[in-house]
Amino acid sequence: MIKTTVIFLSILVAILLVTSNVFAVLYFTKDSGVDTTQANTVCLSQMRSIKALSEMYAAFSDDFSYPDSWMDLVPEYLEGELYCPLDGSEYIIEWSYYEPPEISCPNHGSG
Repeated sequence: MIKTTVIFLSILVAILLVTSNVFAVLYFTKDSGVDTTQANTVCLSQMRSIKALSEMYAAFSDDFSYPDSWMDLVPEYLEGELYCPLDGSEYIIEWSYYEPPEISCPNHGSG
């Protein structure tokens, strides 16, 4: 059990490190005209990060519930809301108390 918990926490730390790098890419590319392939990669990565951070939120919540809005993730798990790096579109997110959010991008589909 302890080994599983250590592995789980190690994966979560890795996700947070990746998420920090995604922020750097997003801020760098949002103002500077983004290659569509790069935007697709960053966008899909951000959507996966939102799901992974929602799982982390549920793992640490007292009742194992998932976030039901951005407000549950910001600022403890994310610095702010994430947007598609191609044009700044908002993600379409169906939040649910009982399961991870369903996320899609108007430009890149679901992640």
